[in-house]
Amino acid sequence: MKNVIEISGAQFGREMRTAAQPVLVHFYTSWSGSCRILAPALETLAGELAGELNIRQANLDAHPELARRYHLTEVPALILFDNGVPIAAFDGSISPREFKPQLQGLLADYAPPHARGNRRGARPSARTNCKPASRTSHQTKQTN
Repeated sequence: MKNVIEISGAQFGREMRTAAQPVLVHFYTSWSGSCRILAPALETLAGELAGELNIRQANLDAHPELARRYHLTEVPALILFDNGVPIAAFDGSISPREFKPQLQGLLADYAPPHARGNRRGARPSARTNCKPASRTSHQTKQTN
């Protein structure tokens, strides 16, 4: 069973806005070796975090408007959305070992309403320094 689902440009906005849980989008190109290397790790992560997070992938070769919309200048790029809003961005060079704990910290901050009271759209905690998706650097950095 495939855990990471391909999403088209036409479906993108609706999918991000209507998802019942946060959505991590892997923006990739068919010619990028780094994108191909990252894909199996994301499949594994999607299985491990099922029920907490949806993982989608968007092909920038087929949907270049998404690269323009989110100011993506390099691939792979990963953007975490909650309720249609980009809340964190990572570049694809982050190792899965580093990425998973950062992602879990963000998911805890954006937990479902029943687990967090009325915190929908709350800011991430101080343990991460999330950069908006519109910046050219797409990596969150751990702060001490």
